This record gives sequence, C-alpha cells and structure tokens, in this order.
Amino acid sequence: QMEQFQGFSPQTYDFLIRLAFNNNKQWFEEHRAEYKEFVQKPALLMERELSEAALRIDPRFRVGRYALSRINRDTRFSKNKDPYRDHFWIGYRHPETRNSECFGLFFDLHPGSYGYGMGLYCPQKEFMDAFRTKALARPAELLRIVTEPELTALLELGGQDYRRTLPGFEGLPEELQPYIQKRFFYLERQNSDIERTYRRELLHEVIHAFELMAPLYHFAQN
Repeated sequence: QMEQFQGFSPQTYDFLIRLAFNNNKQWFEEHRAEYKEFVQKPALLMERELSEAALRIDPRFRVGRYALSRINRDTRFSKNKDPYRDHFWIGYRHPETRNSECFGLFFDLHPGSYGYGMGLYCPQKEFMDAFRTKALARPAELLRIVTEPELTALLELGGQDYRRTLPGFEGLPEELQPYIQKRFFYLERQNSDIERTYRRELLHEVIHAFELMAPLYHFAQN
C-alpha cells in the first residue's frame, strides 16, 4: 500500500524559518536532507492525493512533481537575490502556462501560516473580458455560485480593482460587482493555526475547499 499523507510537522516550519535566516547555498546543502524529509516528502505525499481531487475539477491540470514549487528561486530578473524560498506551494494549472498568467488552484505553506485558493494573480485582460461577457450573459448562474453560503464563509475575494467603475455593467446584481470591477481576482483562505497542518485532516480541508470553488472555476475557465 502506498504511503499516505499524514500531515506536516513542527520540523517543517523549523526548517523554513532557519532557511529564511540562512538563505545561502552552503547552509542549504548542509541541511538538504532535512528539506527532503520534512518539506519535500510530505508535500509530494499531499500532492499525490490532492491531485485526484484537482483532476476531477479539470483533467487538463498538470500534476505530480511539476505541481510542487521548487525551493530554488529564479533570481535573474529579481532584485531579491536570495537563492531559496522560505515557503512552498502546490499549484494546479494548465501545461504551458505560467503561475502569473493562468487561472488555477493552489495550496501554500509559509513559516507561520498556510492557505489555499483559486484565481489569477496578475492582470489578464483577455481572460477577464471573457469572464465579464459570461457574467452579462448568465448573471443568475454566476450570482448563485458566488453567493453560496459555505463558499463565502470560507474564502475571501481578493484582487486589484480598476480605479474607475467599468461602464456597461450597471444592471448586474450588486453581489457580482466586486468580481466585475477587478483587473484580476482570486479567492483564498489564509490560516495561522499551523497545528491544523500536523494532521491528515488538512488534506480533506483543502479538497473540500477545491470542491467548493469548482463551480466558479468551471464558469470562469470554460
């Protein structure tokens, strides 16, 4: 029987915190075994089971090791020259798309918190124009999706608003305007109760959130 995800551990956070204070190649190489045991191994175990739920939402998602972020940072075009990340994420997106340019699902873990969500993380005009066109054509369907009580209780809407109200959408319900008036949007949940990540129940929490977000994903992506 294949090993199952049983949660992360205090050593996971301890490693990430120490890496943040010792962000250099020598230290990382001296502690690579800890990274593999306490970060990479449980993350890959989680991804393997989480991917089953992700693929039910969209069979086109890229899964496996490709869904887990690399610990190495690409510093070529960044002012931050730290060679390693002090956090990681599991992200589901279509092949041949960048994290910044796609609509996808994610789980992330930082030294003091964890989170999950769905959406865009930078402006994508073509995607948002298509989303607004669908909102005008099917407002009742979108309204039903974004006002689902469990969804609104668990996840928060984020993104960047236009400075001026977009014309032509005045007739849409008020509850849809926060989605319409954004250059991009995402739903997310961030939680600082890291002890929740020490148990297998974390997997079920994230899967449940993915399932709640699935109707909006299908509306926006298809």
